[in-house]
Amino acid sequence: MLPFLVPLILGGASAGMSLFGANKAAKASEKAAAQQAQSAREALALQGQMYQQTRSDLAPYRQEGAQGLTALTALLGLPPAPAGAPVTGLPGLPTPQARTPNPGAVYTGHSAVPRDAMVMLRAPNGQTKAVPASQVDYYLARGATRG
Repeated sequence: MLPFLVPLILGGASAGMSLFGANKAAKASEKAAAQQAQSAREALALQGQMYQQTRSDLAPYRQEGAQGLTALTALLGLPPAPAGAPVTGLPGLPTPQARTPNPGAVYTGHSAVPRDAMVMLRAPNGQTKAVPASQVDYYLARGATRG
C-alpha cells in the first residue's frame, strides 16, 4: 500500500465518523425538542384545568360577594350599578381614573380643594378648627372628622 494513502484513508474515516456523530446528535436534539414541546402542551392543559376548577370552587363566594356589594350600596344610599357593568369600586363614587387631576389642588378623599384653602375639621374632643388643605389627611388619620 502506498504510504501517502494511509493519512487520506484515516482522514476520510475520521470525517465520516464526525458526520455520522453530527447526524445522530441532530436527531437526538430534534427528539428532545419534540418531547419538551409535548411536555409544555401537557403542562398548559393541566394549568387550564386547575384554573377552571378553582373558578368553579370559588363561584359561590363570588356570587355572595356580588350580592353583598349590592346590599352594601343600598344601605349606603348609593345608586346600583347598571346591569352588566364591571364592578370597579362603589357605584356612584368616582374612581381615581375618573377624576381630572388639578395641579393647583390637594386631593382629600373624593374631593379636590385649592392648595391654599382652609378646611374645617372637628377634633375627637369636639373642638373645630380650620386647617390647611394639605394637612387634612394628617388630621383625619388621627381621628378628626369633617365639619
